[in-house]
Order: sequence, then C-alpha cells, then structure tokens
Amino acid sequence: VDSCRDWKLASAQETNGRTVVEVYRKLVTNDTTQDRSILPGENRVVFAFGSSDAFAYHGSNRGASALTFYGTPPPSIDMSDPTLESWFLGSKDFEIPAKVTTYAS
Repeated sequence: VDSCRDWKLASAQETNGRTVVEVYRKLVTNDTTQDRSILPGENRVVFAFGSSDAFAYHGSNRGASALTFYGTPPPSIDMSDPTLESWFLGSKDFEIPAKVTTYAS
C-alpha cells in the first residue's frame, strides 16, 4: 500500500459500460520508497485491467509500456494503422489494494 497517497482523483465517469478515471500527482513526490519520478522523455509504466469495476487480481490482463509524459515527443505514429491497439483503463471510487507491485530497474 502506498502510505503517502500522492495520487489525487480528478474525475471519474462511466458511459456505455466504459469506466474512465482521471488522476494526477506531482512529477516528483520525494517518496523514494514507493514512487518513481516522472521525468522528461520516456517513462516506463505498468498497467492492469479487468471486465468489471472491482479492484481485484487481474490475472494475465496486464502489460508494460513506455510513455512520453512531457518533453520531446517520440516520432509521430500513424494512428490509422490497423495493427495499433489502445487500452482505456479506469474505475470509480476505489482504494488501492494492499498488494505489492515490484518495478524493474
């Protein structure tokens, strides 16, 4: 459990069976034991998703990627490419469960 609770809920809504949650936090929280700083350029992220709003074990529904949060953007991507996939993840009124996430260095 993240004892510092640096993430804040900005909005949450559910439309046509899709839940959207917008959260925010400081780029650098100074919580060196549980948070990583969001730096210019690419940042590694992990995610998990499910078929309900319940926060529970996600099984194999998970992944990792790299995102450019700010700074120099990556080369442009052809959004009409049919091989691209996107994930839209979220839930409403949740508390982060008491499970440990391990990050690779």
